[in-house]
Amino acid sequence: MSEQPQPASRVFPMASIHRLLELEMVESRKVNRVSREAIITMHNALMKYGRRIARRAVEYAEKSKRKTVTEDDVKRAIADYI
Repeated sequence: MSEQPQPASRVFPMASIHRLLELEMVESRKVNRVSREAIITMHNALMKYGRRIARRAVEYAEKSKRKTVTEDDVKRAIADYI
């Protein structure tokens, strides 16, 4: 029996991640369920990439000698990873 994946500290509600996956299943007639493990894996991926983006946005604010992370900092950080 494999070990069950565990979410990193829960920042995103599991129900929200479930709904996000369900949104993509709306048009599928073959897929209609989401496993707990899939939700946890998705949560962990969102945390991993979200933290990278947040870290980069903070770096942009620091380089600009600001104490506030702005929308532009976040947009630039997202552009770096997409």
